[in-house]
Amino acid sequence: MSDEIISQYDYLDIQKMDEGQLVKLADEIRKKILVAVSSNGGHLSSNLGVIELTIALLKSFDLESDDLLFDVGHQTYAFKLLTKRNLALLRKKDGISGFQDIDESHFDKMMGGHSSTSLSLGMGMAAAKKLEGDTSCTVCIIGDASLASGIPFEALNSFKKEKYSKLIVIINDNGMSISNTSDAIKGMLNRIRNSIFYQSRAGKFKKAFDRKGLRPIYTGAIALKRKLKKVLLPTNYFDFFDFAYLGPIDGNNIHKTVKFIERSKQIDGPVILHLITKKGKGYKYSEEDKIGVYHGVGPFNLEEGYTDKKDENSGTYCASKAIYELLKKDPKAVLICPAMVYNSILSTCFETFSDRCFDPGISEEHVFDFATGLALKGAHPIVSIYSTFMQRSYDEIYNDASRMKADVLTVIERSGLVGEDGSSHQGINDLALLETIPNVSVYQPLEANLIDEIIINHDFSSMHPSFVRIEKGNYISDKEYSLLPYIFKKGMKDDVAFIGVGSEFLKCLALLEKGDMFFLTKLIPLDCGLLERLLNYKTLVIYDPTSIKEGLSSNIAMNLIKRNYRGRIIIEALDKAYYLGMKKEESLKQVKLDADSILNKYLDR
Repeated sequence: MSDEIISQYDYLDIQKMDEGQLVKLADEIRKKILVAVSSNGGHLSSNLGVIELTIALLKSFDLESDDLLFDVGHQTYAFKLLTKRNLALLRKKDGISGFQDIDESHFDKMMGGHSSTSLSLGMGMAAAKKLEGDTSCTVCIIGDASLASGIPFEALNSFKKEKYSKLIVIINDNGMSISNTSDAIKGMLNRIRNSIFYQSRAGKFKKAFDRKGLRPIYTGAIALKRKLKKVLLPTNYFDFFDFAYLGPIDGNNIHKTVKFIERSKQIDGPVILHLITKKGKGYKYSEEDKIGVYHGVGPFNLEEGYTDKKDENSGTYCASKAIYELLKKDPKAVLICPAMVYNSILSTCFETFSDRCFDPGISEEHVFDFATGLALKGAHPIVSIYSTFMQRSYDEIYNDASRMKADVLTVIERSGLVGEDGSSHQGINDLALLETIPNVSVYQPLEANLIDEIIINHDFSSMHPSFVRIEKGNYISDKEYSLLPYIFKKGMKDDVAFIGVGSEFLKCLALLEKGDMFFLTKLIPLDCGLLERLLNYKTLVIYDPTSIKEGLSSNIAMNLIKRNYRGRIIIEALDKAYYLGMKKEESLKQVKLDADSILNKYLDR
């Protein structure tokens, strides 16, 4: 497969190609992306939609001097192919990243993974270039959903063009984000998008009259149009900022896109170029997808399409069922899920309880203040959010939800190592962050029935935010354990104790040969009775393969030291580091935190 999905071209070849050759190249790249993603999994629809745009960018810019920043970065597969990277290694151990990665190629000018950062990064680069007299272009390719996040608003609001070198912002507008959204920015873009009819007519008018002998008619008509526009038409959203605006343009038409990129380069000052692209272009199933099935996929058969089989033993599935039951049981319950409704298996909740479900898009900071406001007025807010995205909400949780004693129930999806998406998506920091916040509770269920008990039976009168960490992967469901702060199992020796969390620790029951075992379910605050019991052991092994050492492990150790513990403490947890993309099992094995490694180490195998 390897040779099949390395492009035989690179961006220097594109500079020499004519329009027909470029269209043929787009078809070739589309086929290679389909082969790679169907084999390895990955982000499909977004990459199929930007192939022509990517080719146009490489036709118009010099990658050695100009900077191309793809927001989020999950639409860079064509870019990677055309800069000689092998998509056969996508999302593989020691392979290539699914996002832009400055450690992978000098053509990647940023680390991608989280949305809405390209504009601020690009402005920083353009400001530095201005100070150095560098006249190269900085190009930010940002999607409409990313544009609706708070960070680009802050960037645009601070922009003063005299302080920056040439900056071009390309809005890749596909009418969707991850799934079909209904936010205000989308409505605004829809209104602008509808003017593409006008753009096509304007182009024909220019072609007819903008020539020798007829140019005065054209220039006079343009001047009159501008005056009438100011008087009669409402202000374009982008007119508020210090940018020239071009568009909307058909971004899947290479000829037009190149033409308008070149026009953008000639305009003195910053430019916003608005392009309309078709998400999932060229593959029937992804073109018809309206709910985000083909945004991110696992391996699948190209002929049959992607079959997203939800594993009923997965933590995500169990959590989604529990949330549904809580919404059904409690008429005051309100669900908030930012941009990940489909992936968190919450579509049924949104369909059944539509008046009490909100998808505010990529707006994590807003989510927790919104939830806090709901709680302050007596509603019972439930937030479902990925661990890696919740990091962006630290201040709102600390200063607002916790300080105002708002009972917000947060289901933290993808806690722990999550696999192929790599360093930007690992959910290993949430516990360490929450450790620093007063007035919170954090739970980590051991098995499926405990997920139900914690979520469905949540008491919304506790006067503090509560968090439930859900690991990626399957949970056992034999209903052996009850909902206690910790579960104790008596071992064969009474001077050693193993304290741990999560599904991997359940695989380590053979450790009972060497000592007692404590399975933790409530991680914050730690149970005082547990801490008092642990003082009786000569050796404590704290095992947490789901968090960095600064999380649960250091909290247990610190609390024991405060109680004058004199024994030995061994910590088996993740180092504070960036963990690359590979299967979750491979990551745990690599850092020797999988169950087999722990058993081998402590059972003297």
